[in-house]
Parts: sequence; structure tokens; C-alpha cells
Amino acid sequence: MPNSKELYSTFSSFPSKEHIKNVCKRGKGAETCRFLIMGPNFECAKATALREALNRRAKEGSMEARGDNCPGTLGFIIDHQELLKGNRTLHIEDGVEDTEGTLEGLKLENGILQVEGFGMAEDFARVDIMRGGIIFSAPYVGSATIFFDKPRETNK
Repeated sequence: MPNSKELYSTFSSFPSKEHIKNVCKRGKGAETCRFLIMGPNFECAKATALREALNRRAKEGSMEARGDNCPGTLGFIIDHQELLKGNRTLHIEDGVEDTEGTLEGLKLENGILQVEGFGMAEDFARVDIMRGGIIFSAPYVGSATIFFDKPRETNK
């Protein structure tokens, strides 16, 4: 099983150079994925607050890149969830730690993320990959974190 450093490296490397070339189709005009943005590196904005603005601009034709070429960062996380199963999770609601658990799985249904392990379903506006884990944020509601480590053993 990968350690937390290896997990961070796996998830923070999306999108890879290969993915940007072959899936995002950088530089291919209207075929280019509208969610490909430039930060310190190329990033996927599909699971960020920019998503709706990019969708609107693509629909009205006010930007050249109009592709929607893959499930984005969230899809990448779901596709690689086996690496995260059994890791610690934490849900925060209105700034208060609400539920701690262990990840059993992830699935996307009608655009809503289901985090199996503590029964949460949220329409997240943002996904951030941090050194300690993956943070899913919902506007004005809360967040869920999947840590890159296993739950701590408790002595009873």
C-alpha cells in the first residue's frame, strides 16, 4: 500500500503531460478542454468554483477552448479510489467536525459525490489536493477530507 507521500504524488500529478496532450488536447482550438487552466502548472478546473463560468463561456462561444474531454480531477480520484480505501475521513459541517470515519468508497451519481463510510452526499464546488489529503468543499456548507493515511489505532 502506498504511503502518504506516494499518494500525494499520484493525486497531485493530475493532469499529467500525456493527459494534457492526448485528452485535454492543449492547443487544438475548440477541441481543447475548457477546464484546462494554467497555474504554477497546468491544472484541471472542472472541480473548482470556475466550472460554471467556464461552462457558460463555452456555451456562449466567448472562449476558444470548448471541449469537455474527461471527468476531471474528481473522475481521476474516483478511478484511483482503491489507493484510498481504508484511509481516514473527516466531514466538517458549518465549521464543526461532524463525522470521522474510514473510506469505504466513492461514487458519483447525477453529479453528486457519495463518500461511502459515513453516508455523505454533497455537490462539491471544489476539490483540492493537499499534502495531507484530498479536501472536497461545498459552498456555505462544509467539507470532507480523505486523508493520505490510515486511521490511528486506539488502545482500549
